[in-house]
Amino acid sequence: MVFMNLLHRFMKRKHLIDVTEVFRSLNAEKKNRIAKLGFYVLLFARLVLSVMNHIIVKDDAVHESAIS
Repeated sequence: MVFMNLLHRFMKRKHLIDVTEVFRSLNAEKKNRIAKLGFYVLLFARLVLSVMNHIIVKDDAVHESAIS
């Protein structure tokens, strides 16, 4: 989804900034970048939780096999 948005902006040449019109689209760009940052923060949190879950499950499996 994010990649498609970036590709769309690149194909429409919206990734380029005209210095004379930068302040007209400042609020829209700010909202777009905050949304993208929020998406990446959620993705990072999911990654960290997944790694922690994997470590905990793997650790439990090691303890169970040692007890048996």
